Amino acid sequence: MEKGTSETYKSLQKQLGPIAASFLDQKIGQILTKSRALAATSIASRIPKTAFSNLRERPRAPREPRGDLGKSLYFSNN
Repeated sequence: MEKGTSETYKSLQKQLGPIAASFLDQKIGQILTKSRALAATSIASRIPKTAFSNLRERPRAPREPRGDLGKSLYFSNN
């Protein structure tokens, strides 16, 4: 925020009082959050769906036991 804009906003907050200034801050925050979410959604919708198709989880082969702890978990004859 530019210095002039910041000073104007601070004087507006002083004129409104603490409750109204807090309400104004909350509303501005909500509007900014909503606009960021809409922008992110818009950008994400432009990404082709096939771009992430290779990221699907593939089934993994069972792992071999490691060390003494792994053997004791997999084999009861230890």
